[in-house]
Amino acid sequence: YRVLRDLSHPARAFSLNSRCNTLTFTRYSFKAVSTHGVKGCSVHCIVIAGTPGVGKTTVSSILAKILNAVHVDLSKLALEKNLTLYYDEERGSYVIDEEKLVNEVLKLASEHERLIIDTHYPEILPKDFVDVVIVLRLKPSILEKRLLAKNWPLRKVRENVLAELLSV
Repeated sequence: YRVLRDLSHPARAFSLNSRCNTLTFTRYSFKAVSTHGVKGCSVHCIVIAGTPGVGKTTVSSILAKILNAVHVDLSKLALEKNLTLYYDEERGSYVIDEEKLVNEVLKLASEHERLIIDTHYPEILPKDFVDVVIVLRLKPSILEKRLLAKNWPLRKVRENVLAELLSV
């Protein structure tokens, strides 16, 4: 994967310039030049990754609209299509069936020109399938407030804030 830039500061700008397109991200605005019809353009799958609560869904939704792409939230897809193995009571989360989930994503990719994938586990996707990975980061104290506001169990909040602190 090409990780383009670590967005550890929410107001920091992010840019992707290539033969295919130009994307500019700031905290509150997004703009892009469409890749449609550009000869030699090969950006078909962009992954937005990061710890739960950093803003992946928001960024992915906006980016999908800008690029006329399909937004895929991997966790929602796994639950909607019953692509889980079991529910882990101790961790309070489902364990996904990675192979079935990847097959479902590949099926979606065959049906759509461009995908924006929102996930906190990008490593399950085939490397030759993903064109760009953008890792979103957030100040841990802000992440903690967000997750508590979503009524997450304190144990899950601590686990995810620690993951963000350690860049896991």
